[in-house]
Amino acid sequence: MSGNPQAQDFWRRWNYEPDESAEFSRLRSRISDTLSDQVWKQLWNDTIFLRRLALVRGEPFSAGFQPDFRQSPVGFRIGMSKSIFELAETLQFVLWAVSEAHVELLDPLVSSLNYALALSPRIPLHVIRTADSAAVYPGGAKLLDEKLIDSSLTWLEKHPTALKAFQGALAIHLSNDDAKYRNLLDNLRFAVEQLLKDVLGNQKSLENQKDELLPWLRCKGLHTHVVNMYHGLLFGGFAMYQNDAVKHGERYAPQEIEFMIYLTGTFMRLLIEVSRVASNGGSTPAMKGQ
Repeated sequence: MSGNPQAQDFWRRWNYEPDESAEFSRLRSRISDTLSDQVWKQLWNDTIFLRRLALVRGEPFSAGFQPDFRQSPVGFRIGMSKSIFELAETLQFVLWAVSEAHVELLDPLVSSLNYALALSPRIPLHVIRTADSAAVYPGGAKLLDEKLIDSSLTWLEKHPTALKAFQGALAIHLSNDDAKYRNLLDNLRFAVEQLLKDVLGNQKSLENQKDELLPWLRCKGLHTHVVNMYHGLLFGGFAMYQNDAVKHGERYAPQEIEFMIYLTGTFMRLLIEVSRVASNGGSTPAMKGQ
């Protein structure tokens, strides 16, 4: 799980397993302090920011807040959060309001929030800076999150339909609502299908992209075994799983969900990277022996 390696090393030295409720309480305090220092002290009386914050929270606008963040409605909501999702939702509201009212504060805010989140490695949250905003997402393995989730979200901004579906899947995962896992898996399938349509320039369904995708991947200079592996996983295991376990049977285990998210991220990242190199006028050098 992602987090601060120093904290994890310290726990290991002492053979210590942090109490999750206590760790969550500490995280809420860190988030409150970060928002107080980097947002509230500058914007507590800023009408534009407060109006945007009221709008995204779905509450009536009111001015005249006090400079003590913890006494504000948002600070109180963070302090009273009972779940990761409640904390993430309130944090997301603040990020949206900042991005719309004072985007210049966003970069240092994202950096500070991720530092605060990394100090609680057992709580899987991190903040991703996008082109014009920032988003809170669940985290798993740090390397996978950075490469498969963060990078995919950044490059998918050029493919808004696929991006919306992938974001929807991540939001359900963050909520831990297993009643919506069917929707999560449907979103993953739709994200891959839509990205393939965009990249290949057609409107074919996922299953009908076989004849288009294989030569497209080969002409980009990828190794034959990589092309065949990608082709077999996508149209074999992935498509068959979606059809059997999701579409017709809803026979899936909760432990499979994270695996499917990362697998989808892997599928999309390769498509995005190959497309990006091609659009920049470059090409992937062909491997010897192909």
